[in-house]
Amino acid sequence: MLGDADFPRYPMRISGLLALGLFAALPAFGHVTVAPAKSAPSATENYTVRVPSEGGRTTTGVVMVVPPGVTIVSVGVPKEGGSVAYQRKSDGQPDEVVWTIEIKPGAAVQLAFTATNPSEDGPMVWKFTQKYADGTKGDWVPRVTLGAPESEPAPASGKSPAGTAK
Repeated sequence: MLGDADFPRYPMRISGLLALGLFAALPAFGHVTVAPAKSAPSATENYTVRVPSEGGRTTTGVVMVVPPGVTIVSVGVPKEGGSVAYQRKSDGQPDEVVWTIEIKPGAAVQLAFTATNPSEDGPMVWKFTQKYADGTKGDWVPRVTLGAPESEPAPASGKSPAGTAK
Protein backbone atom coordinates (compact mmCIF):
# COMPACT_ATOMS: atom_id res chain seq x y z
CA MET A 1 0.00 0.00 0.00
CA LEU A 2 1.26 3.45 -0.85
CA GLY A 3 1.81 6.02 1.85
CA ASP A 4 1.61 9.79 1.42
CA ALA A 5 5.41 10.01 1.31
CA ASP A 6 5.59 7.61 -1.66
CA PHE A 7 2.92 9.26 -3.80
CA PRO A 8 4.91 12.26 -5.16
CA ARG A 9 7.61 9.98 -6.58
CA TYR A 10 5.29 7.97 -8.85
CA PRO A 11 4.19 10.88 -11.09
CA MET A 12 7.84 11.86 -11.46
CA ARG A 13 8.77 8.29 -12.45
CA ILE A 14 5.92 8.13 -14.96
CA SER A 15 6.92 11.54 -16.38
CA GLY A 16 10.50 10.37 -16.70
CA LEU A 17 9.46 7.18 -18.51
CA LEU A 18 7.21 9.15 -20.87
CA ALA A 19 10.02 11.59 -21.66
CA LEU A 20 12.40 8.69 -22.29
CA GLY A 21 9.83 7.12 -24.65
CA LEU A 22 9.45 10.39 -26.57
CA PHE A 23 13.21 10.75 -27.03
CA ALA A 24 13.50 7.13 -28.14
CA ALA A 25 10.79 7.74 -30.79
CA LEU A 26 12.59 10.71 -32.35
CA PRO A 27 14.53 9.98 -35.55
CA ALA A 28 18.26 9.68 -35.24
CA PHE A 29 19.62 12.71 -37.06
CA GLY A 30 23.24 11.59 -36.90
CA HIS A 31 22.84 8.63 -39.23
CA VAL A 32 23.23 8.41 -43.00
CA THR A 33 20.43 10.35 -44.69
CA VAL A 34 19.32 10.95 -48.30
CA ALA A 35 17.89 14.26 -49.54
CA PRO A 36 15.46 15.10 -50.93
CA ALA A 37 13.11 12.91 -48.87
CA LYS A 38 10.38 13.21 -51.54
CA SER A 39 10.57 13.02 -55.29
CA ALA A 40 8.39 12.28 -58.29
CA PRO A 41 8.19 8.91 -60.02
CA SER A 42 10.32 8.73 -63.20
CA ALA A 43 12.05 12.03 -62.28
CA THR A 44 15.78 12.46 -62.70
CA GLU A 45 16.86 13.75 -59.29
CA ASN A 46 20.07 15.12 -57.79
CA TYR A 47 20.46 13.33 -54.45
CA THR A 48 22.73 14.19 -51.55
CA VAL A 49 23.83 11.59 -49.02
CA ARG A 50 24.92 13.01 -45.65
CA VAL A 51 27.37 10.71 -43.87
CA PRO A 52 28.53 11.58 -40.34
CA SER A 53 31.29 9.65 -38.59
CA GLU A 54 29.90 8.67 -35.20
CA GLY A 55 31.01 6.97 -32.03
CA GLY A 56 34.54 8.35 -32.05
CA ARG A 57 35.42 6.24 -35.09
CA THR A 58 36.84 7.24 -38.46
CA THR A 59 34.70 6.25 -41.46
CA THR A 60 36.72 4.71 -44.29
CA GLY A 61 33.98 3.87 -46.79
CA VAL A 62 30.31 3.98 -47.68
CA VAL A 63 28.50 1.37 -49.79
CA MET A 64 25.13 2.28 -51.33
CA VAL A 65 22.88 -0.50 -52.68
CA VAL A 66 20.88 0.90 -55.60
CA PRO A 67 17.13 0.22 -55.19
CA PRO A 68 15.30 -1.79 -57.87
CA GLY A 69 14.07 0.32 -60.78
CA VAL A 70 16.56 3.15 -60.14
CA THR A 71 18.95 4.16 -62.91
CA ILE A 72 22.16 5.83 -61.76
CA VAL A 73 23.00 8.73 -64.12
CA SER A 74 26.17 10.01 -62.43
CA VAL A 75 28.06 9.83 -59.13
CA GLY A 76 30.25 12.57 -57.74
CA VAL A 77 33.74 12.00 -56.41
CA PRO A 78 33.91 13.36 -52.84
CA LYS A 79 35.38 16.87 -52.82
CA GLU A 80 37.15 15.96 -49.56
CA GLY A 81 39.17 13.39 -51.52
CA GLY A 82 38.62 9.70 -52.00
CA SER A 83 37.29 7.60 -54.83
CA VAL A 84 34.16 6.01 -56.27
CA ALA A 85 33.79 2.46 -57.60
CA TYR A 86 30.82 0.44 -58.90
CA GLN A 87 29.62 -3.14 -58.62
CA ARG A 88 27.66 -3.61 -61.85
CA LYS A 89 24.61 -5.71 -62.74
CA SER A 90 24.47 -7.71 -65.96
CA ASP A 91 22.77 -4.75 -67.73
CA GLY A 92 25.76 -2.53 -66.92
CA GLN A 93 23.91 -0.40 -64.36
CA PRO A 94 25.50 -0.03 -60.92
CA ASP A 95 24.10 -2.42 -58.31
CA GLU A 96 26.27 -0.81 -55.63
CA VAL A 97 28.17 2.45 -55.43
CA VAL A 98 31.24 2.36 -53.20
CA TRP A 99 32.78 5.58 -51.91
CA THR A 100 36.21 5.25 -50.30
CA ILE A 101 36.72 8.30 -48.12
CA GLU A 102 38.13 9.22 -44.73
CA ILE A 103 35.68 10.98 -42.43
CA LYS A 104 37.18 11.91 -39.06
CA PRO A 105 35.19 11.31 -35.84
CA GLY A 106 32.57 14.02 -35.34
CA ALA A 107 32.82 15.21 -38.95
CA ALA A 108 30.35 14.66 -41.80
CA VAL A 109 30.52 14.77 -45.59
CA GLN A 110 27.96 15.07 -48.33
CA LEU A 111 28.14 12.66 -51.25
CA ALA A 112 26.26 13.44 -54.45
CA PHE A 113 24.70 11.36 -57.19
CA THR A 114 22.04 11.75 -59.86
CA ALA A 115 19.48 9.02 -60.49
CA THR A 116 16.28 8.43 -62.42
CA ASN A 117 13.53 7.21 -60.09
CA PRO A 118 11.33 4.18 -60.66
CA SER A 119 8.00 4.88 -62.37
CA GLU A 120 5.81 3.63 -59.48
CA ASP A 121 4.65 5.65 -56.44
CA GLY A 122 5.75 4.51 -53.00
CA PRO A 123 8.87 4.30 -50.87
CA MET A 124 12.26 3.94 -52.49
CA VAL A 125 14.57 2.27 -49.97
CA TRP A 126 18.29 3.04 -50.08
CA LYS A 127 20.58 0.68 -48.17
CA PHE A 128 23.93 1.94 -46.92
CA THR A 129 26.79 0.25 -45.14
CA GLN A 130 29.20 2.58 -43.39
CA LYS A 131 32.67 1.07 -42.87
CA TYR A 132 34.89 2.22 -40.00
CA ALA A 133 38.67 2.13 -39.55
CA ASP A 134 38.33 -0.30 -36.61
CA GLY A 135 36.73 -2.90 -38.93
CA THR A 136 33.15 -2.43 -37.71
CA LYS A 137 30.19 -1.55 -39.92
CA GLY A 138 26.88 0.25 -39.54
CA ASP A 139 23.86 -0.38 -41.76
CA TRP A 140 21.44 2.47 -42.47
CA VAL A 141 18.17 2.44 -44.41
CA PRO A 142 16.87 5.91 -45.31
CA ARG A 143 13.82 6.13 -47.58
CA VAL A 144 12.62 8.50 -50.26
CA THR A 145 8.88 8.70 -50.89
CA LEU A 146 7.85 8.85 -54.54
CA GLY A 147 4.61 10.57 -55.47
CA ALA A 148 3.40 11.14 -51.89
CA PRO A 149 1.04 14.04 -51.25
CA GLU A 150 2.72 17.02 -49.59
CA SER A 151 0.78 16.43 -46.36
CA GLU A 152 2.09 12.88 -46.02
CA PRO A 153 5.39 12.66 -44.11
CA ALA A 154 8.21 10.64 -45.58
CA PRO A 155 8.98 7.37 -43.78
CA ALA A 156 11.57 7.73 -41.01
CA SER A 157 15.20 6.92 -41.54
CA GLY A 158 17.17 4.88 -39.07
CA LYS A 159 19.39 1.99 -38.27
CA SER A 160 17.88 -1.36 -39.06
CA PRO A 161 17.33 -3.90 -36.27
CA ALA A 162 20.33 -5.91 -35.12
CA GLY A 163 22.62 -3.97 -37.43
CA THR A 164 21.36 -5.61 -40.62
CA ALA A 165 19.96 -3.92 -43.68
CA LYS A 166 16.20 -4.09 -44.14
